Amino acid sequence: MPLIECRLCGRVFTHGGRKNVCPRCLRRLGDLYAEVHEYMRDNEDEDFDINKLAEGMGISTIDIQALIDLGYRARDLKDEEEDRRKLAQAISAEMEKIGLRHKLTTYGGDIYSRGYDRKFR
Repeated sequence: MPLIECRLCGRVFTHGGRKNVCPRCLRRLGDLYAEVHEYMRDNEDEDFDINKLAEGMGISTIDIQALIDLGYRARDLKDEEEDRRKLAQAISAEMEKIGLRHKLTTYGGDIYSRGYDRKFR
């Protein structure tokens, strides 16, 4: 395995890290991500860029850029779930409006339970 230099700390390690970042820095970035996520959640009204976030947290812009490059991203699943619920309600309302009624069914219930009353041993 080739030896490479970590782009964050400069240590030499055997290649196996993501984006030329050593395992030690990856662990540190994982911990830092939790702090950044919490900071952004607590200050959700602010518009952040890398410099503003680094200054507000007192960390290096290089670390924040590394988080972005490594694919650390936050999703607010609560908002996505709310959007899905609103979309489902809108579809239901439209179906009612044009006279279509729908019933929620499950794939297994429709396909596999129809007429199969025997028990398997």
